[in-house]
Amino acid sequence: MSLPNISQYLPITVISAILLFVLKETIEFYKRRSAERRKIEAIKHLISIELQLNYWAVITIFRIFGEINKYLLSFPQAQFWLYTLPSGAESVRCSKDSDRECYISYSIPFIVDKQYKTLFLTIAELDEKLLRLLEKAYDELAELNHLRSSLIDYLKDDKNDKHHFFKSFIEYAMEHEKPCNETLKAAYHNCAGKELQEAKLRW
Repeated sequence: MSLPNISQYLPITVISAILLFVLKETIEFYKRRSAERRKIEAIKHLISIELQLNYWAVITIFRIFGEINKYLLSFPQAQFWLYTLPSGAESVRCSKDSDRECYISYSIPFIVDKQYKTLFLTIAELDEKLLRLLEKAYDELAELNHLRSSLIDYLKDDKNDKHHFFKSFIEYAMEHEKPCNETLKAAYHNCAGKELQEAKLRW
């Protein structure tokens, strides 16, 4: 059975208008898809840099926790305090005893999330998988930032018992290293298409 010829029922001008409309919508659809792909690629690039910056913070802060733990185990009279530079940068300093002769000093880097917060709604619209990975990574980074703040608050307080509460806090903090690294690396791999191996110190 042959299909009816649509031109028998509609004027050629109407058929032409319909075809032009369909063609225009198809072109617009592919333009939007192309623009969305470019936008998500740009977003992934920005987020991947921010994740590299945070990777440096993760490496350094957990190294600080590890060094403090070693000092607590090896030196019963070890002292820890906060040193603040005129620029506002903060570092933790450690000595083996009460004379406060500095044996190690580590700068305490910041956790950054400006790009994630700025682009959150756009990511939610464009890439649900990326959104879920970033939510997990930045949730862990938020927890690390809380641990960082707790460490600084403790170092500022000379009245705390360094070998009681502090030891428990350090042990608790070190438990977060694995999930923090895993979620960060999974999010970076989605953004950059490769393994997270290098940290960044600045944009």
